[in-house]
Amino acid sequence: MLLTEQKTDEARKCCWKVVRPKPFAYHDAWDAFSQNEADDLTGSHSKVKPTMSPVSGSFGYPRFMRGLITGGIAIFTVMRMGREMAVRQRRRAIALQEAHGQLELRIQERTRRNWKKTI
Repeated sequence: MLLTEQKTDEARKCCWKVVRPKPFAYHDAWDAFSQNEADDLTGSHSKVKPTMSPVSGSFGYPRFMRGLITGGIAIFTVMRMGREMAVRQRRRAIALQEAHGQLELRIQERTRRNWKKTI
């Protein structure tokens, strides 16, 4: 709505305050979840009976999955931001073309009026 009212500075400030912190909050929540999962795994290893002989240090798979999911989220976020920027650029280009067309029409109309006055 701010962009349609030509308030780009206010829209930029709003995005900076509202949109920018969300990926950081999501990342922090994901880290907290991963830490909780690691704590659960560590706690369950200490409760295992010695006859089951758990493999010590088997944190490779959860770390791999965490990295894979985090990487996927990062790629998705970057691609989404790229698409949004492309849409904005396309809209600006269309608006510029329309404004240029309207200006051209006004120039032609003014030229006709001036031409008729001189004749």
